[in-house]
Amino acid sequence: MLLYYFYFYLLFGPWSLAVLASKKMIGTDLYRDAIYFYLHFQYNGWFTFALLGLFLWLIEKSGLSFNKKLTKISFWILFCSTLPAYLLSVSFKEIPSNLVYIAFISGFTQLIGIIIYILAIVRFTKSLTQNSAGIIRFLLLLSFLSIELKYILQFISGFPEINQIVFINRDIVIGFIHLVMLGFVTSGLIFWFSTQNMLFSKTKLARYGLILFVIGFIVTELLLFVQVFNNVPSFSGFMDIVRTQYHIRLLIFTILMLAGIMCFWLTQLYNKDFKEM
Repeated sequence: MLLYYFYFYLLFGPWSLAVLASKKMIGTDLYRDAIYFYLHFQYNGWFTFALLGLFLWLIEKSGLSFNKKLTKISFWILFCSTLPAYLLSVSFKEIPSNLVYIAFISGFTQLIGIIIYILAIVRFTKSLTQNSAGIIRFLLLLSFLSIELKYILQFISGFPEINQIVFINRDIVIGFIHLVMLGFVTSGLIFWFSTQNMLFSKTKLARYGLILFVIGFIVTELLLFVQVFNNVPSFSGFMDIVRTQYHIRLLIFTILMLAGIMCFWLTQLYNKDFKEM
């Protein structure tokens, strides 16, 4: 099933951009729809399903028994609702009302699916992280929180009033993509590879690097998502403060993330065991 999303994304995503560009349609609604299309099946499709599957694999390898019935129900709910959930990405435009309802329902079912998944495996998190550094345990928590928040935000975006605010604000869209790619995928993969001793996180440099990454990620997400209050009169004073040197703050905490990842990478590069792999 994972291959279904991969091929769907590959065939009808980036390739369509080349065709549209050759037709001089860059910047059109169709061109933007194509970008949303492949992004949707990338972060909602094979990225998400691959990482959720890796977590289940890790539980099985650890000799723990999880509720397979619940996880299968979760998978089919998420799988069947991902395709129509693409409508959430284009529902800010004028589309038929029945498609708006489908988008809203798909957002709701996706939220139910991820809740079922987390309920099925959350009791194993302590066992999976008992030999891990504190920051690695936090990365697993951050990954779970990010994927849950992702589906909550997608569900909320099904409301037309919210959708109009979100999709006209590029910062919020970027914040959402970063929530998935950095919060869920990157944090989850660092945790998973660390449990397999393929990444080393027990040195001070590695731990401090990951702490810097997490701090940078959280602050930049807050700065990006707070833009939702831009057009709310009661928050005008607060938003004036936020807009003061807004891009400078984003740059500083983005550099903080980069510095953290560089520290973590240097640990891997100069680790003796890593060199011998």
